[in-house]
Amino acid sequence: MLNLYIDSRQKTVQIEVLLKGEKEPITLVVQEYELSSEESGTYLIIKRATASREWLSLLLDEFARGKRILIPDKYVSVTKIIA
Repeated sequence: MLNLYIDSRQKTVQIEVLLKGEKEPITLVVQEYELSSEESGTYLIIKRATASREWLSLLLDEFARGKRILIPDKYVSVTKIIA
């Protein structure tokens, strides 16, 4: 990971990574997210996201946008900082 920016007030995240085999960094921008705590665990819901590569944007739309992603217990304490 090259850079990580989290704006908890705006509910946005920007991640910049350099994947193996890539010559240029890839940027992923979560433009809106929600954290939900329930009896079964804490979930991340990505409402809007884009990426600097079209194929990654398509994957985000298909597999991440609107889905509830369970956050492992060992990382739940970190969500209190970005909630």
